[in-house]
Amino acid sequence: MNRKSVVSIDLEVCLGRCLLDEELIGKVQEILLRYAVGWVPVMRLWPPEHGDKNLDLGADRSLFDLTKREIEEAAANTGSRLTGLVEFRGATQGLAVIMSVDEKTFFRVGDNWLWGNRIALQIRKQKIGSINSVKWAGSVFEELCAAVSPWYGRASSTQEYEAKNIDRSDGVRAVGVNVARALPGLYWLNFFGKPYVDHIGREQILSAPAETVRAIDDGILLRLMEYPGTWDSAEYRLGEEKVLEHLSPRYFFSKTNPARIHSAPSFDLVGYCG
Repeated sequence: MNRKSVVSIDLEVCLGRCLLDEELIGKVQEILLRYAVGWVPVMRLWPPEHGDKNLDLGADRSLFDLTKREIEEAAANTGSRLTGLVEFRGATQGLAVIMSVDEKTFFRVGDNWLWGNRIALQIRKQKIGSINSVKWAGSVFEELCAAVSPWYGRASSTQEYEAKNIDRSDGVRAVGVNVARALPGLYWLNFFGKPYVDHIGREQILSAPAETVRAIDDGILLRLMEYPGTWDSAEYRLGEEKVLEHLSPRYFFSKTNPARIHSAPSFDLVGYCG
């Protein structure tokens, strides 16, 4: 796998507060305006059956207004709490932006507690505008972490995430995504927000033997290696093991050892965002 050329990158940041907030979504819009230049100035809501609702990123409050309207309409139609997912795509399949909104910080599916509020980006081209996708993803991830102060964030090649968190033994399902048990894994880029910094230890994370470790606001960004495309190399695996041993494997899910003892912050799992 080429060190610099990665076609498929996924990143997400998970919030400890409700995303349906004008200031928060305004910060996301401002980042997209700066980094998605040359991509497409108008995005459409996805999936297509939602209708042809154009979004002009340059218009004040446009991202917040459209997200709020869609989430409120979905809640009114179902009679459920204020929750939903809005996905924006451009004229090409190179970039998708997904906003997951929930009144609850966490929600339960079976035995798993999941994040209710997430901002996810799917990058499917080697360049976004004129910028290499690896550099673009790294810059946007760092900007999002600084702007919205998430409790957790990750970014990796799609292949790395699938290898660590997708089980195909009986259909296709995600594993290791239980917030109440552990983090889903260690990836190319990781952001430990305040709950995880307090739980693992600030100095313990800052002293990790990773390619980059840097404090951002009250959280810490950790980059395992320079390029996400090397995730299956011996060098990457060795670096990952060193960081895992330094931080302690108990904080991270492992598909090869799912039964090991795990540890997570003591979240208010049934609490509402306020």
